[in-house]
Amino acid sequence: MWYRGLTMIRAVILDFDDTLVHSHDQVFQNMEIIARKMGLPHPKETVFNERYGSTWKDFVRQMWPQVDLTEWRNSYLTSMSSMKRSPPVAGVHAALDLLAQRYVLGLVTGSGKDHVIRNAINAKIDIKKFSFILTQDEIQKPKSDPHYFDSALGKLAKIGISKEEVLFVGDSVHDLVISENTGVHFVGVLTGPGTKDDFLEKGLDDHLIISSITSLPYLIQNNGFHE
Repeated sequence: MWYRGLTMIRAVILDFDDTLVHSHDQVFQNMEIIARKMGLPHPKETVFNERYGSTWKDFVRQMWPQVDLTEWRNSYLTSMSSMKRSPPVAGVHAALDLLAQRYVLGLVTGSGKDHVIRNAINAKIDIKKFSFILTQDEIQKPKSDPHYFDSALGKLAKIGISKEEVLFVGDSVHDLVISENTGVHFVGVLTGPGTKDDFLEKGLDDHLIISSITSLPYLIQNNGFHE
């Protein structure tokens, strides 16, 4: 399952949180700030971990069903100056340099644009390397939606790249679900809270689970994606 034989990868779509930057701990602390500010129940870490990795809208709906999303987003935006920022994954800059030399790069994330831009700047990630950046602000769909990738694949189709030539890289089983629903190749990284066993239990082949994005250029070149 999940390995479709030899193919030529021409585009790599990357998740953001815990794939390019370490976000889990920072996001949990930031949720504590917002909960305190809005008078919401303190998020329990076990419950937080169960829901972490979904889009920010789904996450908030699941954590605090009574909250208006617009009110929550406004509270987030006005609290940004006091929030923790996400440090880069070790080796991410060199990995992106290598990938950008060979593949069209895209960024697709369930986070909001403000979060992505702020943390990309802090982590010194060059967003110019990406042909497109799609956040939850543009996508407006949960990760379980079979059309979640429509915009990204549409942009690639315009330059002659089919979904069979696309690889998506993410850190959670939520990301794996996107690939399953869409029919694109997937590689899981272990720089987030998700474990190798989590991916294996969902049917991802062992050789498609890597420690971090630093191993990705080698994997694509040497592990069966190329003819």
